[in-house]
Amino acid sequence: MSFSKKIGLEFWHHKERVAGKKGQQYIFRSKWFLLMLAICALTLIPLVLSTFVFYKTNKNETIMDMISETTVLAKGAAVDIEIFFDQYLSTLRVISSQYKIENLKNQNVLKLILNSIDKTNVRFSSLALVNNTGHIISCCGDIRDLSTQVPVEFKDFSNNKDYFIGHFLNKKNQTRLFISLKLSMTDKNEIFLTGIINNATIAKFLERLKVRDVNDIFILDNKGTLITRSEYFGKPGAMTDLPELSDLPSSEVIDAPGEDKNKHNFLFAGFSKIDNTDIRLIILMSNNSFNKFMGRLRFHIAVMVFLSILFISAAALLLVTYVVQVLYRADKVRQVYLTKAARNSKMASIGQLAAGVAHEINNPLAIINEKAGLLMDLFSFLEEFKDDTRFSSAVQSIIRAVERAGTITHRLLGFARETDISIQTLNIKDTIHEVLGFVKKEAEYKSINIKVEIPDPFPDIISDRGKLQQILINLINNAIAALDEKGTLAIIAKNNIKNESIELYVKDNGCGISKDHQKKIFEPFFTTKAEIGGTGLGLALTYGLIRDMHGTLELESSPGIGTTFTITLPYKIKEIYGY
Repeated sequence: MSFSKKIGLEFWHHKERVAGKKGQQYIFRSKWFLLMLAICALTLIPLVLSTFVFYKTNKNETIMDMISETTVLAKGAAVDIEIFFDQYLSTLRVISSQYKIENLKNQNVLKLILNSIDKTNVRFSSLALVNNTGHIISCCGDIRDLSTQVPVEFKDFSNNKDYFIGHFLNKKNQTRLFISLKLSMTDKNEIFLTGIINNATIAKFLERLKVRDVNDIFILDNKGTLITRSEYFGKPGAMTDLPELSDLPSSEVIDAPGEDKNKHNFLFAGFSKIDNTDIRLIILMSNNSFNKFMGRLRFHIAVMVFLSILFISAAALLLVTYVVQVLYRADKVRQVYLTKAARNSKMASIGQLAAGVAHEINNPLAIINEKAGLLMDLFSFLEEFKDDTRFSSAVQSIIRAVERAGTITHRLLGFARETDISIQTLNIKDTIHEVLGFVKKEAEYKSINIKVEIPDPFPDIISDRGKLQQILINLINNAIAALDEKGTLAIIAKNNIKNESIELYVKDNGCGISKDHQKKIFEPFFTTKAEIGGTGLGLALTYGLIRDMHGTLELESSPGIGTTFTITLPYKIKEIYGY
């Protein structure tokens, strides 16, 4: 047995002939596939679309959150740089407060001051005293940064502040940061104390500003030239292609300018301007946190989508299977009713035909019977024919044939005629025993064992006694005819309270009826007992009688095992039927 049959999928292997197509088709299986496809499409497509929209929305919101976070980090790092510059500016203020300009013009004094500063956290690579044109008055420190002039003009300093933070390129085209403090306020010759910041010091300070997921931090001027080293853009003095922004601080997503060890596809770039300078601080945030969050989101979405698809598929499977199974069973019931309707229509037509034939045959039969009797009477008076046995037996044969033909036509008329129903209260047990009294001798002759099973108490019904007796006699006679000697005939009665009806089973263990014969068994003139005088009208009449009593007759039979006729009769023939 296949798996589909084990779980009750009756429709799965059902085939039907389809007009216009060769062979038989799996109609209900095709319906099952189409319904499954339709339901899955109607449910899974919106699920996938909504999941995609949800993912994209969360991705965009996460990017915006990361951009905001990067903006805050850039602003915080810029504040730290400003504090860093303030420390160096404060050192220059202390120097200016303790030394006069004439003393600072002495290179040995500047060297002494630079050596003293190196013992603190503030590290200048060089100290210089310059005028507003950048000409060096005195200096000490790294002579590669300074010779006779700082390549920056200080005459454009704003009058509302006394210091300036800037940068320049030395002889080796290297960028250097410096802080200049104005010492004299004369219009003609302004003097500035300038400290050049050690590149290693500021690089180390920027390195300390790196927090989690900060890949790179550096500063550049407003033209995009690097002032400090960048892991992505290179050494100081190199040009970058970072966007120029008017509103600072701000952040945006940029393509990774180079591949680091984590191979990031993009970075979050934060921009912030350092106050009172023309330089900007840039931090590059990796997309690690973003990727981790999106990875978790994708995992949860995948789990939810998988569970949703699993649930939808299971629900669709159960629902579609149930619906197709109901359709299949309804179709089977429909076919049964169509078969019954066709049988009733066929029997009604045959009944009308039988009535006409019976009436047409009765008249010549009556004439034949009359003339045969007249011949018998006439020749009985003639001496030469009185002892002629051949003649008398021939006439008797004619009369017997006419009587048999009359019996058949009488049955035909009984089959076609709609007789009135005589309603009365019936005790099923008494009615069955009355009928068994008629067939008792024949059953004893064949040593047939008759069993009657009627529960006690059993309800009486309101129906027609004569028709019920005729029905039972026909069925019991057929059962006795089908039984061999010492066979068994069982008559079982059951009370169907739910349908307000009784069920009578006439069951034998005789020869049974083949499948082909079962399709024709209720048709008039169909008989398998022609050799013993069967007319083929017994079951047709029985079927008509049960229909008149508003009951049903069902047949179950297997060759070599036996036959069971099931009669279902209502408790009462209701008024809606006109009785």
